[in-house]
Amino acid sequence: PSNPWVTGVANLFTLEYFKRGAERLKDDGLFSQWLQIYEMAPEDVRTLIATFRAAFPQVYLFRGAEGDLMLLGSKSERRLDLPVLKSHFDDPNVGVDLKRIGTSRAADIISRFYLGPAEVTELAAGARLNTDDNALIEFNAPRRVGTAEETVVRNVKQLLAYAASPLDYLDGSKSFMHGEADLLTEAALGAVKRDDRDRAEQFVTYALAFGETAQAHDILGELRQARGDEAGAIDSWQTALALEPNHFFTLIDLGKVYLTKQDLPRAVPYLDRAIQIDPNSARARHLRGLAYQASGNNTGAALEYRRALPDVQYTRS
Repeated sequence: PSNPWVTGVANLFTLEYFKRGAERLKDDGLFSQWLQIYEMAPEDVRTLIATFRAAFPQVYLFRGAEGDLMLLGSKSERRLDLPVLKSHFDDPNVGVDLKRIGTSRAADIISRFYLGPAEVTELAAGARLNTDDNALIEFNAPRRVGTAEETVVRNVKQLLAYAASPLDYLDGSKSFMHGEADLLTEAALGAVKRDDRDRAEQFVTYALAFGETAQAHDILGELRQARGDEAGAIDSWQTALALEPNHFFTLIDLGKVYLTKQDLPRAVPYLDRAIQIDPNSARARHLRGLAYQASGNNTGAALEYRRALPDVQYTRS
């Protein structure tokens, strides 16, 4: 196992090891370090981040899979460069691997960004360092395994308290591939896709600071609904429609929420408008079929279900 407290592996997470890596790193090089946040207390994760930061002046922190972090260390100042990120997706070798793990756009990479150098430095301030001599993680971390549940949740909460907007670290000398609000909204969608809801809400908040958009409010509504705030969700969706009356996904969301509440007089107009916008939408047809069925019109329901059938990729939702 590669847990930082395992004897042998533990030596790869000490200040001395990271410093050796920094000594061998080219001036413009990057040192990439995986770090788990499952089965580890927040104070231990903070210790390891601080230890890495003590060896590298510039550190970026990204979230990988649910319980994984990626630390990127460098000896010189680095910025997030959207054109360079985009070029990786055009590379036939790198692009294939990125798409294989569900990453198909530069915004998907940006959506994993949590902390830049300033925030890492702030998080690391005052934390104990893990060294060869004190073996802090090797001896302390195992004592905490199994003593507290939801370590991922606790660690993410710690990171969110320091999290920054990626716009703070974009290379200002390069032109944006998208507008600022659009990029942040796409990053929110990427976070939603992998169920990183709290970070997604931060991205939406960043986006709304640049201007009100229907898409941002629609995403905010979905996030509010996911945490049980149905009234807040409906309010967000109504705001989205006020900005863009024919926003398809908002019409679907409102139709679905009222259908779930068995409020057909409210659900049906939203679904009918969605079908007018996209007659081939399997989701709209499926939900309209459910509305017909709930009203006792099985013939109408069957017709809508048949219209949804050609979309073999559709997953009922």
